[in-house]
Amino acid sequence: MNLEYEKDGYLKLNQVIPKNLTDRYFKYFLDAIKEENINNYNPGFANNDGDYKHLRNVTNNSLFKSIVEVLKKNENIIKLINNRRALVTHAKISFKKPMTQSSWHPHSDLGYKESIDFSGITIAVPLDRVGEMSGGIHLFPGSHKVYFQHEIVEHPLNQNFQIGIHQEIMIDGFKISPLYFCIEPGDVLLWDLNLVHASGVNNDEQTLRPILIFEVQFERLTLDDYGNVPVLLSGKFSPLDLIRLIFKKYYKKFMFFYLIIFSKIKNFCGKVV
Repeated sequence: MNLEYEKDGYLKLNQVIPKNLTDRYFKYFLDAIKEENINNYNPGFANNDGDYKHLRNVTNNSLFKSIVEVLKKNENIIKLINNRRALVTHAKISFKKPMTQSSWHPHSDLGYKESIDFSGITIAVPLDRVGEMSGGIHLFPGSHKVYFQHEIVEHPLNQNFQIGIHQEIMIDGFKISPLYFCIEPGDVLLWDLNLVHASGVNNDEQTLRPILIFEVQFERLTLDDYGNVPVLLSGKFSPLDLIRLIFKKYYKKFMFFYLIIFSKIKNFCGKVV
């Protein structure tokens, strides 16, 4: 385990992702938002003016898998994962329209989960330069070691969106001073899922501040947040694991057909009697 990560709860890795990958992903992002397809966005993360901030469904393409392959070979990430199975359970491109209500209050990513009996990391890969002017990322070093009461509540500004109760505690005041990060395409910023972080308003009219952000959970066997078999950052699935995941994915369909068949058999037996 990296001692700096263990103490502060984050790592910044400089120029890890090849430029051709971030350039192609940036183009993918621009093409996706030009489509103006509401299904491309997560509506729960729109601000009060209806401006979307998350482009979803970004894992099912070769670019994402290429980035994961690069990260798999990084020595710092290998040491951090430490031979644990690591699943990508959530991913999106987070972006901010300039001069809009798009700041994020201090929060931890575990605040969105119904269960927190696992550990993991969040990985941020900027597709354009991200600085303080453009609503950059603020991390609170060491906050991953602070215990937060875990309770899901409605967001005070958006009833369609839920947050962890400790996000409201963070708004009221927090004792740890944040660090402000400037990250360039090619850099990787990662932090513990329980680390408190935030970001400000994008005041730079030259950028939408797109960041590919994905969450990685350790030693779990679960579908990703979109109901799919997750991409692996480390480890592998056994044949039995895959059967269990596929069953989870199609459980409702299995039950539907089971009930139909059971009903037909019951009706047939009733007629025979």
